[in-house]
Amino acid sequence: MRIILFSLFITFSNAIYAQYDWQDLDHKQQNLLLPFQSQWPTLDLQAREKLVINTNKWLTMTPFEKKQSRQKLNRFKQLPIEEQQRIKDRTEKFKKLSVAEQRQLINARKQFQQLSPEQKRRVKNKYNQLKPQQKRKKLRQHMRKKQGMRFVNEFDIEKRQPLIKMFRNLSDGNRSKLRRYLMNLLPKPRHALVLELLEMSDIDRRYYIETVL
Repeated sequence: MRIILFSLFITFSNAIYAQYDWQDLDHKQQNLLLPFQSQWPTLDLQAREKLVINTNKWLTMTPFEKKQSRQKLNRFKQLPIEEQQRIKDRTEKFKKLSVAEQRQLINARKQFQQLSPEQKRRVKNKYNQLKPQQKRKKLRQHMRKKQGMRFVNEFDIEKRQPLIKMFRNLSDGNRSKLRRYLMNLLPKPRHALVLELLEMSDIDRRYYIETVL
């Protein structure tokens, strides 16, 4: 039995690894990855996968997107070594975030780009004065606010302002408790519960959250 299991493991591992063998790449992929051909057999699966994924992205780009990408790379190469390392570190931290957190950061960046130069300067100065812990807290607050607005916008227009007021009137503890509970519900029962809470008085609502949920 052990021999069979070991054989299956080796076969499965080789099947995964073979996906990125040099001979399995098509001509276009090999052409772009030619500088890595000699060291390809020594690269681990993660390194091969990353190179192949980036190559495939390049192959699907339009000429304009490729031009933009080259310009970005040239600008990056002209930066001081310390700045390049800082950008690499920031990129690695971004990759470790969840998909939701990455999406929030991307949206925040888009909003930032729409600000005037003076507004950007003020935001940067204010942000740079924050400690790392405060920056993380700001990000979490921003994410919760965005998620909350998306949730509220799922309801009819006449319900949205009362819903916002209802959530604001909850204590921090009850708001967090309600948010966690709602996240575990399917859309239909979640909406039904929120509408039910909206019809309650503040006292009944507080009692319901603290004792029933």
